[in-house]
Amino acid sequence: MRCWQVHELGDPIDRLVLDEVEVPEAGTGRVVLDVEAVGLAFPNVLQCRGEYQVKPPLPFSPAAEVVGRVAAVGDGVGGLEVGQRVVSLGGALADQ
Repeated sequence: MRCWQVHELGDPIDRLVLDEVEVPEAGTGRVVLDVEAVGLAFPNVLQCRGEYQVKPPLPFSPAAEVVGRVAAVGDGVGGLEVGQRVVSLGGALADQ
């Protein structure tokens, strides 16, 4: 699947790279989404520059929030079903 990632800190325009990565699996307690829309905010720019208080390990996929539909539900997840529209937070500049 396609995923925008930062491999080196700096200006997001220069540092965001469109990578092909493995499709995630819905492990225990996890859900996989088909991403429909993402939100980016200034803290995401600061993360790309290494200037935000939260510093994820490289490479990372910056994004503030995501809207999509549940594609798969892992064991131990309740209240969600495949096809349901949901919103989530973080790391969502990807197809799933």
